[in-house]
Formats: sequence, C-alpha cells, structure tokens
Amino acid sequence: MSSLFTSTTFIESSNSQKWIPQFFIDHYKVKAVCFKETLLICLKNEIVTHIGNCCISIESIGPQKHEFLINTKFCINIDDHFGGSKVVCSSTNKFNCLEEKRTEYVYHKGNFHEKTLFMGIQDNNYYIETTETYQHNKSRNCKNLTYPQKIELLSEGTNLLLMRYLTIINYDGTLTFQNIMIDGNVTICQYKCIPVKYMKLYENDIEVYTIERVIENQNGNVESMKTYLTPKGEILEHNWLTTSYILKNKSLENVNPMIEKLRIAIRNNCWTEDMEIFSKYLDKKCNEVTKFIEYLISHLEVKHLIADYTQTLLIVKPLHVVDFTIQYFKAFSIYPESQEFISMRQISKITIPTQERYANICDFYPLCTSCRMASISYN
Repeated sequence: MSSLFTSTTFIESSNSQKWIPQFFIDHYKVKAVCFKETLLICLKNEIVTHIGNCCISIESIGPQKHEFLINTKFCINIDDHFGGSKVVCSSTNKFNCLEEKRTEYVYHKGNFHEKTLFMGIQDNNYYIETTETYQHNKSRNCKNLTYPQKIELLSEGTNLLLMRYLTIINYDGTLTFQNIMIDGNVTICQYKCIPVKYMKLYENDIEVYTIERVIENQNGNVESMKTYLTPKGEILEHNWLTTSYILKNKSLENVNPMIEKLRIAIRNNCWTEDMEIFSKYLDKKCNEVTKFIEYLISHLEVKHLIADYTQTLLIVKPLHVVDFTIQYFKAFSIYPESQEFISMRQISKITIPTQERYANICDFYPLCTSCRMASISYN
C-alpha cells in the first residue's frame, strides 16, 4: 500500500497536478448545499424513454451543523437487468468521510450479484470492508488504509457534497485527489471545473456549471463523465461517456406529445372530434368524479356542513347570498381573514329596520344569522 501512495506523490510532483485545497463549508453555505433532488435515467438515443430514477439528499446533522448526512439511491431497469446502487455517508464540513456504506446490485434471470463497501475511521486509519455476493456464494475482505496527511481521499458520498460546493463557489480550475471504488481499490480522480456560462442544453439556453471527471484505475483503465449543474448546485445532466444512459433533471423533460396535441386541438376548437383526446378526457373525468365521491363518503362531516348551510340559507333568506355564504363559511376557517368581505358602501345600502323591537340587531343584519333569526321570531 505504501508503494501506491509513493507513486501517487511522484505523479503529483512530475505533472504539477493540483491536489484538493483546504475547502471548508461555513454556516452560510450549509443551507445552500443541503437539498433533495430527483433525476430521471434515460437512454442516450431515446431521451424520452425513462429506465430508472436517482434520488440524492444532503442534510446537515450534529449540534453545530458541522457534519452532513448524504443519501443516494439509484434504480435502473434495462435489457432484462434490474440494478441499482445506494450510498449512505456521513462527512465533516471539510469533506472528511466519517463513515460510508455503499451497495451495488444487479438482478438478471434469477441471478443476483451484489457488492458492498464499508469504510470508517478506526485508530486514525480507514477501516475498509468489502463483500461480494453472487447467488449463494459470498466473499469478504478487510483492510486498513493508511496514507500521508497531505493526500486527500474522498468517498463517493463526499464527492457529491464537493460537487455542490464547487458549483456554489463557482470554482475554476483542476483538482486531483484519490477516490475509493466499490471493490476497495484506490484510484486517481481528477475534476476539471468550468465556471458558470450560458450554453444550450436540450434546446434551452441556460446558465451551466460544468465538471469533467476522470477516474484512472490501478489497471490503467480510464472512466470519464461530465456533469452539468445549475449555479445553485442542482444537477441538470450527468453523462457517463462509456454507458448507454444518462441522468437528467426533470426540468429538462421534453413536452409530452399528447399534451402538445391537446393544446393544438383546444386552440383549434376541435378536441371533441379527436377520438383519442376525447377518450382520455372521459377517463380523466370519470377518475375525478370517483375521487370526489370517495372523499365525500369518507368525510361525512362535509355532507352535514352543506346540509346545515342549506337549511340556514332557506330560513334566513339573505338579501346578498354570496356575502352571506362567505361570512357563514368564514366561521369554520382555521385562519379567518381579519378584513370584511363587503365594503362600507355596500353596507350603507342595506335597509336596517328602525322598530324598537329590532334594537338588538347589528349593522350586518342581512348577513348575521342570529339577527336574521331574531327578526323572523318577531314577525
């Protein structure tokens, strides 16, 4: 293991590569990096075809909010292969991984293949444990990873945290550090960060921050990927250059052809003549009616409320039905508005009885149920 890090240090000095600086997430940037996002997984040659989803969540933890909990879940279904990955990681605000568990699995024709990686700090070293399960066979390996303090090692979870941070500060330059793979091997990872600029992405001209990531394995294989993000750190697209699929933000989703067809039909006032659109309309109408009926059946208080209102309306016979209705249901509001719903000009037009027997009737006589009932009893 020491020879690996010796050769890595030599690469740094010979190629003048820049290792990750001492970044620090202060309390002003904590809220900026903490949010959830859901991405679509699409085939590159069929952008409208979704084959999976990816969820990413970062939240601050600890009494001082100096640590972060990073969760990612990736599910995909392609060519009779159902697979995915899951990462749960805790990190400090200096991008030091405290603990991480990473799982990758593939299920195909009854065969199940799974790999897991666990890493955590133990006696100033990283304790690494990897397991691999294929059908009923399971193997397990453990090792301690030691390295010089000047060389940074980032886990997969802290990589996501770093990407958001670099985007928010609009970092410009190249970073090189070490990354650990699912099999426990350490690789060289390089970030080429391009500041925010306008570019055309899915026929949209938007501000984009770009990170080009290159991972070089111990056997010499190189994996490249590009990530496009908004200035706030939200992923617009993540493209593995060696795979047939990409991650894409929902906001870049193309307009549904059926929705576009419906817009044209409505604009031309001929949607009822289109059998497909009219059929979908009837299906939607039936579903909505069913939802309303189910809601009313399960909430009998709505029926009683409407019955009481109707009975009161027939007894009181208000002059201004709309205003009366507003005042009636306003009493059941959790947050009733302080302002009245009728103007003083409208009130001035209301005829108030002047007989002494109506002395207790308020100025809102036509709207007040109590006063209206009192006037009926006098009559």
